[in-house]
Amino acid sequence: MIDHVLKLSPIKVTEPPTLPLTKAQYAKLLKSIPNEFRSPDKVKRVHALIRLMRYSGLAIQDAVLDSMWV
Repeated sequence: MIDHVLKLSPIKVTEPPTLPLTKAQYAKLLKSIPNEFRSPDKVKRVHALIRLMRYSGLAIQDAVLDSMWV
């Protein structure tokens, strides 16, 4: 028989908020895509992915998984 049940304190997780990129950071990111991906097709796809994430607010995982069904 259990006489006493221990009570655990709640776990507190604090994560800093994710802030959107500034206009300068966004422009720099788009400019760097052709340097990272040599295939013109891949450059278009990554550029579209970044724009989708910027204007929809989707995280990369959500954007990639959603684009699989299009």
